[in-house]
Amino acid sequence: MPAPIPSSLDSNALALRLAQLAGEERDVQVDFLLHLAVFDARRAYVELGHSSLWIYCLEVLHLREGAAGRRIGAMRVLVRFPSLEAPLRDGRLSLSTIIVLGPVLTEENLDALLARAAFRTKRETEELVVSLRPRPAPAPGIRKLLAAVPAGDAARDRDVHRPGHRTARRPGRAQAGGRTRSRRR
Repeated sequence: MPAPIPSSLDSNALALRLAQLAGEERDVQVDFLLHLAVFDARRAYVELGHSSLWIYCLEVLHLREGAAGRRIGAMRVLVRFPSLEAPLRDGRLSLSTIIVLGPVLTEENLDALLARAAFRTKRETEELVVSLRPRPAPAPGIRKLLAAVPAGDAARDRDVHRPGHRTARRPGRAQAGGRTRSRRR
């Protein structure tokens, strides 16, 4: 049975078809990652004359840099945590969110992080990861501060370095009478 022509569908039927296609796309995407994982494990790209999986993805599969990077990154996280297959298939996670979660995922926190990251945007997932790994406070100690420059000196220094200013020094140029001339040899 041929696929219906989108313009022939009413809005409800179109919405249902879009949901169906989105699910199919996620299934194909996960199948792609699983195949890519086996291809990578076998280093089949080397057998086919390519120096890396990245190059193979760009030159043979014709993926763009971002698409190749997301797929390779997501594949590597999926290899470490095969239980992420179902959340990728049902849309709880995306390629982008699985990559963001990858560095902080452990067997111990997998279920809890999956529950917290489900259906979140990449940005929201990045914020979640940052909350798990807050930046350390600076080490206590004495820090050298820049010396304060008097206002007149700062203005003069700024003008001296401004191109075209009469006191500006340019490499390879000599100054005479307020004008610049090329040096002649």
